[in-house]
Amino acid sequence: MRVTVTEAGRVLTQTAGQEAEADAAAPVTAVSEVGVERVVADKGYYSTQVLQELAEVGVGTLIAEPERRRQPWEGQRAAQAAGYANRRRLKSRSGQALMRRRGTLIERPFAHPHDTGGLRWVCLRGQDTIAQRLLIHAAAFRLSLILRQRLGVGTARQATDLLRALRVWLMRLLQAANHDPLVLRSRPFTARSAHPPRRRNLPQYR
Repeated sequence: MRVTVTEAGRVLTQTAGQEAEADAAAPVTAVSEVGVERVVADKGYYSTQVLQELAEVGVGTLIAEPERRRQPWEGQRAAQAAGYANRRRLKSRSGQALMRRRGTLIERPFAHPHDTGGLRWVCLRGQDTIAQRLLIHAAAFRLSLILRQRLGVGTARQATDLLRALRVWLMRLLQAANHDPLVLRSRPFTARSAHPPRRRNLPQYR
């Protein structure tokens, strides 16, 4: 957490006051000159030490609190104040909106390679090999985002649905362009053609 926040602060310092990019995640017009104001993270990053360190540098935290027993706060006034402030931010309306945005922008891209791509368990040997596998999956996910933005489809299932819709549209177009549409009619049912009569063995009289 310390390394990530430091890197984010350095990037914001370099781009402070500049115009925001067209594909920015938030509806802003310029990069903030204040720097990192709040940190939003899941409960894997929750720690009283992390909350206290970020509060000391003036950074507000929105870190999901895991379910655990009652925390003893004897001799930890600063950590207690940081923990309660984090809890109040999570219950606020703006905090809930930021947590929903975190789930949309972060959890969904993670779920695609982990669950759909099968990266939750990697049966490979060596960190370099695993890093290459992760890089390929991340590149494929990025390519799907580009295709979805350009063509409207980013997965094979979406492409199949699009081709099916195009096929139905072409069939309707051909049917509308044909002045004498082809109508398949069934042949009239006749008892003779369906069931030929049977010859009865009648007694013969002389």
